[in-house]
Parts: sequence; C-alpha cells; structure tokens
Amino acid sequence: MSLLKPDSCRQCYGACWGMSGYVPADGDGSSGCLMVLEAAGSDEAASGKPTTGKAGHYLWSQLKRVNIEREGWRIHNVLSCQPGPKNLLAKMPYEHSVISSCAPLLDATIADMRERCKQNSKTFVILALGKIAFKRILGISEGSPILKVDTYCYPIWSEQYGAWVLVAPHPSFLMRGNNHLVGILQFAAKRALSGSEYVSGKLWKRARARGVIETTLPLSNRVARGLLSVAIVIAGR
Repeated sequence: MSLLKPDSCRQCYGACWGMSGYVPADGDGSSGCLMVLEAAGSDEAASGKPTTGKAGHYLWSQLKRVNIEREGWRIHNVLSCQPGPKNLLAKMPYEHSVISSCAPLLDATIADMRERCKQNSKTFVILALGKIAFKRILGISEGSPILKVDTYCYPIWSEQYGAWVLVAPHPSFLMRGNNHLVGILQFAAKRALSGSEYVSGKLWKRARARGVIETTLPLSNRVARGLLSVAIVIAGR
C-alpha cells in the first residue's frame, strides 16, 4: 500500500506531487551491499517498495541469470518518491532541489549500512545504478572529469561514506535498446558481492592503498584514465 512521506518532505518541492507514495529503503543488507537507484516509479510509489516496477523486474530477472537474487541486498533510491506523474527527474528544473532535500534519507540508510557491515565484518560496497545515483553518491556535478571516462565496474573509494562504490547502467537505460550492456550490470553486481565478502575486503583495501581512484582527489581526464587502468590491474590480483 502507498506510504505517507515523512513530515520533513513538506519543505521539499516534491510535496506538490502529494504527501503519499513514500518509498523507504528495503532489504536486510546482509550481503554488505547497498544498491542505489534514481527514483521510485508509479509501481514503487503504490507498493512502498523499491524495484518492484517494470524496470525493477527487468533488473532482477537479468541478475537472476547469473545467480544473483534480491535477498541480502539493501536497496534505496536517490529520491524516495516518484518525481511527478510523468516520472521525470534528470535535467528537470527541480532535480537538484529534490535530491538535496532527500539527501538525509539516503545518508541515514548509508550510515546504517556502514554500521551493519562493521558489526558483521563485511566490507561496505555501494552499487550505484545510473548517472544520477553515481553523481549523488560521489558528490560530483555534471561537469566532473570522472564522468567523461568509462567508470563502469571499477571500484572507487568514497571517503565520505567509508565505502567502495561501483557503477553500472540503470535498468531503465538498458531497456531502451541498450540490452547489450546487461553484462556490465551483471558483472558489477558480482563484483560488489565478492568485494563485500573477501576477507573483510583485504584485496580492495590493498587496491585503495596502491592508487585506485579516491573521490577526494581532483581528477583531470588524464589522471582519471591512468587511475582507472590501475584499478583494472589491481582488482584482478
């Protein structure tokens, strides 16, 4: 059933879309992985549960093909509601405003997951699906140099959240004639799960020490390309 939005949402531009249709985080996160997507769709807004619409069913059907199930993941959207009746967020005049208003909700989920991972000796990994989720997690803008290089599946350390971040295409993007990129989504999900399990992430911690991208560094295109190349080599050792 549709859930009421928190009182804090009354100050958000999104309040004009109504005060129902809230979609909080879902899943126990026992795998050590948090999946972050962009926003709720109409099906999610009606059910109060993320990834239950057409794109969500596509997502889990494709991951099931490589033996990855929903169970064990924690799932949350950058925007915890449907962005208007037309479901438009990217490049809309209100995009940055509503994402900023919703930031405390996602930050609380991230903090909770980080603590769960500590208690369960897991390495915290965030899988960001789509550009909006990737930019939100890394705290970067549209003009950031890192967006000009291929970052799919490469582990990126977020000092802000104390987590490894992986990015893959959003399922909606894959459904729009880009299903040839499904393998990237599958590989990124596999890498996220394996990273959280690997002896408290020793391999990834070594990668961080040896130069994999830190989001706190100012990245030029040239530097970004070099560090991404290093990430490939290290992640395979």
